[in-house]
Amino acid sequence: MDAGAVREAWAKRIGQETAAVITALLDGRAHPQQAFRSCLGVLRLADKYTPVRLEAACRYGLTVGAIRYKSIKHILDAGLDAAIADVNPAALPAHANVRGAEYFQ
Repeated sequence: MDAGAVREAWAKRIGQETAAVITALLDGRAHPQQAFRSCLGVLRLADKYTPVRLEAACRYGLTVGAIRYKSIKHILDAGLDAAIADVNPAALPAHANVRGAEYFQ
């Protein structure tokens, strides 16, 4: 098993979003070995923050296209991971100011 596969397996233990970020980092380089340090940095963020927060930060990073180590770290430092974790479209209240899909047809 090569080092890239080890990092992907480690990321999958944290969650799907983290695995997607690691895969994108590895695939984004002509030589995957060039992304090993970035991958390791992202995975180690689960030690300083929780794996749940890292997963939310990776989800946020994938949503906005910010998947570098520095971007994920900034998302965690700024608490932006909580913003995406709190959004649940099904929990939005129905009221007169919200137009449904039929309005746009």
